[in-house]
Amino acid sequence: MPEVWPCLFASDPVTACKAITPMVPLNWTECVQLTHSSWQWYSYAFQYPGLNGSDYDRAINASIMQGYSFFVSQITAKEITCSGT
Repeated sequence: MPEVWPCLFASDPVTACKAITPMVPLNWTECVQLTHSSWQWYSYAFQYPGLNGSDYDRAINASIMQGYSFFVSQITAKEITCSGT
């Protein structure tokens, strides 16, 4: 539910979400444990404006709960000049 992303990992998500939406967030931990769903990727925390402070820390821990880890073995970057060429 993208509508609750900004408040999902507040210390009290139900109260925090009431300020921005009538939707009530589900309990992330319970949902992950019951469904083991990969569709619950939570990208909002890692985008602008994203989250910060304790909310960000809780989002990181919640993402880790899903059991996925990624490794970037190689990256290619193209160098450009200030003129864009």
